[in-house]
Amino acid sequence: MKISQEGTIEWTRVYDYPDTKEEGYGITCLPDGGFAVCGRVNGTSTTYGEAWILRTDMYGDTLWTQQWGCTITNSSDFGKSILFNNDELCVLARGRDDSLPTYGPHLLFYDLDGNYLRGTDYSELYSYFPADFCLAADGGYTFVTDVNCVILHTDSYGETLWWHDIYVSPNDQHEGFCIRPTTDGGYIFSGWDGYFEYEPDDAEFTGGEAFLEPYPGENTVDYREGWLVRFDSEGNELWNINNIVSHDDYFYSVVQLPEGGYITGGVWVGPGYEGYLVRYAPETGITSPDPSSAVSLVVSPNPFSSQLSVSLTLPEAGNASVRIYDLSGRLISTVVDGLLPAGSNSVEWSVPEELSLGCYFVRYNSELGSVSESIVLIK
Repeated sequence: MKISQEGTIEWTRVYDYPDTKEEGYGITCLPDGGFAVCGRVNGTSTTYGEAWILRTDMYGDTLWTQQWGCTITNSSDFGKSILFNNDELCVLARGRDDSLPTYGPHLLFYDLDGNYLRGTDYSELYSYFPADFCLAADGGYTFVTDVNCVILHTDSYGETLWWHDIYVSPNDQHEGFCIRPTTDGGYIFSGWDGYFEYEPDDAEFTGGEAFLEPYPGENTVDYREGWLVRFDSEGNELWNINNIVSHDDYFYSVVQLPEGGYITGGVWVGPGYEGYLVRYAPETGITSPDPSSAVSLVVSPNPFSSQLSVSLTLPEAGNASVRIYDLSGRLISTVVDGLLPAGSNSVEWSVPEELSLGCYFVRYNSELGSVSESIVLIK
């Protein structure tokens, strides 16, 4: 369904295969105004079927579809999330085929004509389910898994650079849903983290030994709390919090706000299932860089409409890049990428006519450091 800026429905489309069950899980915008969707097809009420990739024009009419995975009965393959980057479609999927035999998360790459280019196999994550992924500041991809949560970072070809378990307390139960980039090149993650307490009906085994494992008895306490974790660019945890305002809530999505802080949305179980938004203030106690070695970034005008001026002051010469990203981390444009001299530098960026109104990020990257600024496009 496409909805206008005023909230009215512009068009709807239904993509249906007879006698099977289809679901769409992820969507991304394409430069021609069309869309790419991923999900599953050829499933039933009890099996997932095969991963499904669909490209449409700007009106939602199908241009092509592709399927990936095993064709055996009861296969459980699906595409979870999809991104457009470097003129390719990248799909975070789960399943296996002849070339990717590990039954777990994969990154699948297609060109815009629907031709399969390559895929990656993560044998260490055999039993894991993919949750979400995003573009990283270095041009690679970072994804998280659902249960048994991990964060994994790859290069632009999908090859693993590093991965870490996302820490939770022993015996906790948890689930991950969302990963998004932050302005400093790091990440913000959301899901739920819970624990279970039991008072068994009979707390003794034969022989008088007390139960050592939880046993579903009376007075069961079951807490699921919204969960946020902040990481730096190398996947090192910066902070890890639960939403203690209320129990039994799930954080399905989170983004960093242009003015700082975060907003997360999900479900509060409470007396009934209700939509739930929580806004968090920016972090405090963050040290500032040494002014003599820092890079300054100034963008003007802001808000802007047709052209943006980006001014940089570098303490010494070096290779540097200035890129524009949308709020999901998708690369919009590379303004400059190469050797810049020390001192003041200024570059101009002409806004593509098809670019939508809204918030974006200007990001400077170099060996000397990284700086980001939020910008707002108006017309």
